[in-house]
Amino acid sequence: MAFVPLFGGKEENTQQAREEEERRKEATAHFQITLNEIQAQLEQHGIHNAKLRQENVELGEKLKKLVEQYALREEHMDKVFKHKELQQQLVDAKLQQTTQLIKEAEEKHQREREFLLKEATESRHKCEQMKQQEAQLKQQLSLYMDKFEEFQTTMAKSNELFTTFRQEMEKMTKKIKKLEKEIIVWRTKWENNNKALLQMAEEVSIS
Repeated sequence: MAFVPLFGGKEENTQQAREEEERRKEATAHFQITLNEIQAQLEQHGIHNAKLRQENVELGEKLKKLVEQYALREEHMDKVFKHKELQQQLVDAKLQQTTQLIKEAEEKHQREREFLLKEATESRHKCEQMKQQEAQLKQQLSLYMDKFEEFQTTMAKSNELFTTFRQEMEKMTKKIKKLEKEIIVWRTKWENNNKALLQMAEEVSIS
């Protein structure tokens, strides 16, 4: 059996031990680097999360303000709509009142027109009657005058009859004068009614 020296084996073990130590140190260093990177990433995530939380808080505040503004706007719009509704009710009431006033004015105008037409018709009829009576009285007066001239020329009748005819003639003259005055009054009234009707017709055509 051959003898194997032990010196060479010891050096090899030492070399292996150094290599293992180096590998352990490298692994330790690598692990530390990895740990540092992980810690750095955690810190970055923590900062990012804090930033996100802050942004969420700010967004929450903005959302709250928007909700409050929306509520205020809704309240304002509700007040505006109510105000508009009240204004519309007021306009409707005024329109209804104006319509009623116009209707009453038209009815009054129609009554006045019918009254004036009636009065004008009555005045015209009365005037025609007065003219007829005037013509009849003038005819009778002419007859009396003819008879008076006949009696005066013949002188055959008594003074009493002559006086009677003269009195009748005076009465007829007074009646004729009275009728002429009444005719003037009725003619004036008829003309005034016609003027009022023409003026009313012009006002209606203008409106």
